[in-house]
Amino acid sequence: MNTDSIDLNQKTDGSSEGISSAHVKVHPCNMETLFNLEDLPCPYCGKKIIQKIRFEGMVQQFKDWEIDFSSGILPASEYSAGLIKTLTPFQEDFHPIEAAVFKRLTDANRKNPEKTLQELMTEMRPESLKYLHKTELAVLDSIEDLGRYLPKRTDRRLYRIVSEGRSIITNNNPGRPFRRKTFLREINTLPINTEDIAVLVAINKALKLPTSSDNPNAFIVKYSQYKKNINSEIVKSSDIASRFILPSSPTVDHVHPRALGGADIDTNKAVTCFHCNNGKTDIPFPVWLADNPQALVNTQKYADRIIKEVNEGTVHGATYLEELDKTLVELSNGAIRLDLSQLKARG
Repeated sequence: MNTDSIDLNQKTDGSSEGISSAHVKVHPCNMETLFNLEDLPCPYCGKKIIQKIRFEGMVQQFKDWEIDFSSGILPASEYSAGLIKTLTPFQEDFHPIEAAVFKRLTDANRKNPEKTLQELMTEMRPESLKYLHKTELAVLDSIEDLGRYLPKRTDRRLYRIVSEGRSIITNNNPGRPFRRKTFLREINTLPINTEDIAVLVAINKALKLPTSSDNPNAFIVKYSQYKKNINSEIVKSSDIASRFILPSSPTVDHVHPRALGGADIDTNKAVTCFHCNNGKTDIPFPVWLADNPQALVNTQKYADRIIKEVNEGTVHGATYLEELDKTLVELSNGAIRLDLSQLKARG
């Protein structure tokens, strides 16, 4: 197996192959160009975003290796080694949950190199499920305690919802796992009156139920079980490997959400990592910024990386940054002001 076959003109350790400057193509400063800009930091969290072409190449390579493994061409030990070797250079910029799970997985691989990532994840599942259930039950208990502040009819309904959720967790039936989304949907059916603040508190507490994005045990449990609605197909090693890099993949975020009237134009867009875009959703920018002050610094890092390309002549046009600066200044009430003084070319 050639584990370097996903180079795509760039090495998996992040370094570039030698390319003559005489053949450098000048690209317009737009989202498509930024999607494939090497070492572009996310303007929100500051972690490096994986280039689109590299991300797609790795995902496809993982799928190809899965086919070779399933066909008996590729031994499990080589398959696991290839996946881990490919992922390791990106470990430094993994988000916290992915980093924690990847460390546990690589430690397990060193002890059992002949097993696939899927097999290793399945072995970790019982312990992770135990701790996940403990966390989930604690949240359900805190929600049930709110019943004493509710009208009797609403209290009884809340009790039934919580009791059913607790029963599913404690019974631990693989065919009927506890679903956070299902529980949230039930909680959201509770009637809300102006005096029933407890219902809003219950909803807020339910939102704290662990997910694979914020809890390593939930990650392990989710990716060691059967997929939903795909003929009970089990999660493959290639799926697990792709999940580690998904949060670092490039996405386009509308800084001022379209749902709130934001324009669908480049000057209202930024290339962000999937993790941050998924978390920001349609929250108004000032509200989101208050909870994510690191963006005050990281937006400048994002701009500096683009400025470097503009000044080197590989990206043409500074209008994007100038207009994005105006957008950020307005939306942040002046808290974010990009320093564009190093730009050698304007417009």
